[in-house]
Amino acid sequence: MDRSFLSDDSVVAASRSFVCIRALTYESKSEGEFLANIFRGRGGELENSVFAILDPSGKKITRGGRSPGMVFGGPTEQAQIEAMVTKMMEIAKRYPGTDSAAKQSLPYLADLRRGLNAASCDLQPLVVVADVDSTRLAALEESVATLAWSAEFVGAFAFARVTDFAELTQIGVVGAESGGIFVVAPDAYGLEGKVLAHADGPHSAAIAAALRAATKSYEARAKDSRKHIRKGMRTGKKWEPETPVTDPHHPKETGVRL
Repeated sequence: MDRSFLSDDSVVAASRSFVCIRALTYESKSEGEFLANIFRGRGGELENSVFAILDPSGKKITRGGRSPGMVFGGPTEQAQIEAMVTKMMEIAKRYPGTDSAAKQSLPYLADLRRGLNAASCDLQPLVVVADVDSTRLAALEESVATLAWSAEFVGAFAFARVTDFAELTQIGVVGAESGGIFVVAPDAYGLEGKVLAHADGPHSAAIAAALRAATKSYEARAKDSRKHIRKGMRTGKKWEPETPVTDPHHPKETGVRL
């Protein structure tokens, strides 16, 4: 995840008036096609990172680019951040919304496999919401969503939904017979994960305790891309994207996901 623009306190504050989307590129054909309509690089192909601000109909309000810095030009990074915040505040006034009390759903990633990978890339723990029964799952999701959007936890986690307990083997949970939430630390390459905390059922107090416990024990470790790729190649780490990688800046034939 961007550690300058998107983590800046003023940008975070301004973003509260927006729907922020963490889209996939080569990991989702449909999302990749959408992103390619927002920005393509000089070669005319989809690149790994895309940024733009859209109106409620999905049309661009700003031009598209690889990053906020490309869209909000300026002599320094701080000047670019300030320009971004100014523009966001201007846009928010034009689209004030209709119901601030409306229920907010969980911002799920495509599935557990891609959730682990995206969370690893963004250096975030992953909350896995799991149940095979749709009624129980809905109750669980409502409890988790209330906490996920609270001031204490907003923006702290990535989320994935599981409706087949067999999928939980990806996070080391074998033979599960009941659902709940599993807060997971993804490994450095986003291929598997370790459960940090678990809450069984839609009990807000238990879920909140699990989120707090995981927050305390999770250690986000920044990655040096060159060392990360070399180690991944040396240890045989391999990630298969859903669509071909067309970013000219991507290290060729490594198969390693940053």
